[in-house]
Amino acid sequence: MKMSNRAANTGSDAALSAFCRRSVERVRRESQGPRGKETPRGVTWTPRGDPDETPVPEALLQRLRLAAIVDDVRQASTLRLHVPARCSACRDATAALAREAFVRRKRSQLQEGRLQREIDGHLYTKDSLSLIGDIHEGLPLPSAPPEVIWGQLKSRESSRRDLKVTLIERPPERGETHRDRPPRRTPESPADKQQPPVVTRSQLRRP
Repeated sequence: MKMSNRAANTGSDAALSAFCRRSVERVRRESQGPRGKETPRGVTWTPRGDPDETPVPEALLQRLRLAAIVDDVRQASTLRLHVPARCSACRDATAALAREAFVRRKRSQLQEGRLQREIDGHLYTKDSLSLIGDIHEGLPLPSAPPEVIWGQLKSRESSRRDLKVTLIERPPERGETHRDRPPRRTPESPADKQQPPVVTRSQLRRP
């Protein structure tokens, strides 16, 4: 077995040396050909062959491939692989991202639930039937006397006017108390305003 390996190595070395010798001789001949011998006029010198087209021994190619594979394996073995599961910085960053995503998801769920409750409450309390019922509660009964109906409507109008005046009233200034402020004027009703004297036609005809 050793003799066969040695013979194979000897044969590959001999083929490699022969290939190198032929390549060197070809390059030397091509470099010295035009200079050593003058070419006649009108004749151009062309090289006899391309080094890339020369056959390369298969044993040499196999040895080069094997050497390249061994070199790649050696470089890969020296590299230090990064494992995120064993890296403390990577684990901390992953935990921070997961915590932020959890907080964002819970916040959106809470906001969505609160908004849904507000929408449901608005739909339940501000629908047309509820509004009509609220308006109907403040109205007098149809079977009540006209005086009672008129009095309730007038009181309701006056209370609404007082509320409007209270909202328009200016806020107290700095250092000013409610006692220092002038009394609030209530709007006068049409009955309180002075009516102009009524002149009849008989009074105008008098001399």
